[in-house]
Amino acid sequence: MTIVPSASPRNFHRRDARRRSGGFTLLEVLMAIALLALLVGVVLTNVEGLFGGGQEKVASIFVKETARTGLAAYRLDTGNYPNASQGLEALVQKPSGEDDWRGPYLDDIPEDPWGNPYQYQFPGTRSNKGYDIWSFGPDATNGTSDDIGNW
Repeated sequence: MTIVPSASPRNFHRRDARRRSGGFTLLEVLMAIALLALLVGVVLTNVEGLFGGGQEKVASIFVKETARTGLAAYRLDTGNYPNASQGLEALVQKPSGEDDWRGPYLDDIPEDPWGNPYQYQFPGTRSNKGYDIWSFGPDATNGTSDDIGNW
């Protein structure tokens, strides 16, 4: 009698073990999904703490750099800064009566990171640049400690 090697009990168990070790059990998959969901939850709850300071930086860059550049170009062309009634819109659209306007000096006037318009005053009272430009900051209230201005 001839014994076929693949039919022997020893080889049968080896072949069966190989077949079972090729994948994960349902319990292992569920545990991995639960762990992944827990990690995602922890990360999402801490995102505001990681990136919250970026909004103040964006507002500061606009009032101290971007608007300053547009206002300087406007002044070079017209001889003065826009008045308070013309506001920052004078950097985007030609004000009536400004024959020397060669803008636009900015593509647009964005809202601050909290969805509020930037404030502009000329002549300024707080900045030594001749004009004041500021954001009300996160609390959207003028004159509080979180205001972000060019002073």
